Amino acid sequence: FLLSAFSIGFLLVVGWWLARTMTRPLSALERGTRQIAAGHLGYRLPPPDRRDEFGRLQGSFNAMGERLDESQRALEREKSRVQAILSAVGAGVVALDGAGRVRLINDRAADLLDQSAEAVVDRSVAELVRSDGSAAAFWREVEKQRAREHRGGRDLILRHGGEERHYHLVAT
Repeated sequence: FLLSAFSIGFLLVVGWWLARTMTRPLSALERGTRQIAAGHLGYRLPPPDRRDEFGRLQGSFNAMGERLDESQRALEREKSRVQAILSAVGAGVVALDGAGRVRLINDRAADLLDQSAEAVVDRSVAELVRSDGSAAAFWREVEKQRAREHRGGRDLILRHGGEERHYHLVAT
C-alpha cells in the first residue's frame, strides 16, 4: 500500500511538473498573440531557453513580430511620403479603393468639400452621398462616375455659398 501511495504521489508530481513545463510557453505565446492583436507590434517574447518545438515557436513568433513591426513602419513612412506629396499639390485629391471607400484625401480637397479628412477617410461613397451640405452633390457625381463603364475625366462645377467650385473627376 505504501509503495502504491508513493508511486501515485510521484506520478502526480511528475504530471504537475510536465503540465507546467508544457503550459508555461503556451501561456507566454498566448499573451504575446494578444499583445500583437491589440496593435503592440513591438512586443517580443523572452528569448527561448529551449531547443524543442516550443523554443522554435517562440523564436518564430518573435521573428514574425519583427517583420510585422518593420512592415508597419514602412507603411507609415510611405503614407507620410504620400501625404507630403499631396499636401504640396495645389489641387484637391481624393483616392478611392475598388470598393468605393475613401482611402485618402488631401487638405485642399477637404477644404473644397468642407469636410475633414477624419469624417471622410474609410467611409464609402454610398455613405458620403447621404452626408449633409454641398459635399453630397460632389459625392453623388463621384458615385455616377464610378458606375460608368467608360471611365475617364470629367469637369464638374458645383455651387457652394454663392461661389462656383470647379472639380475634375478622373476615374481609372
